[in-house]
Amino acid sequence: MQIFHVQNPSANVGEVAMHRVMAIVALRANASVSVRLARYNNHMATARSLALTVAPNKDLETPELRPPSTSQDTEGRA
Repeated sequence: MQIFHVQNPSANVGEVAMHRVMAIVALRANASVSVRLARYNNHMATARSLALTVAPNKDLETPELRPPSTSQDTEGRA
């Protein structure tokens, strides 16, 4: 007798919410900006991919945050 494990899509709803919360927490962590941004983007990418397994037809796009520009990035540009 074989037992096939089928992933329950409704169980992923909690995981999606959990990753979104962890993404927000990552932004407030005591780490460098680049580390916080990388953690945020990683959690949001995971949440987006899980959300597609829950509701593949819904538009669940969440924009990724870009690193803030510094004065060095804008110097010399007009």
